[in-house]
Amino acid sequence: MRLDKLTQGSQEALQYAQEFLARQGYEPSFGARPLKRVMQRYVSQPLANEILKGKFREGDKIKVDLKGEEIIFSRIG
Repeated sequence: MRLDKLTQGSQEALQYAQEFLARQGYEPSFGARPLKRVMQRYVSQPLANEILKGKFREGDKIKVDLKGEEIIFSRIG
């Protein structure tokens, strides 16, 4: 999953989200291996839940934002 494909919003918000995920997904002893689990926890699962709830539909443009330690998804337009 590529965050730059999800967002049509502020590049600054995207950068903060990417930096947050990189910090969460890096472990000195394992390198970036935990990143996959972090992406699932903070991006894939929450976004899938929002889609299943009907918040987003095919063709929607989704803005990615970071609030505290939570990735927030919102529809643009």
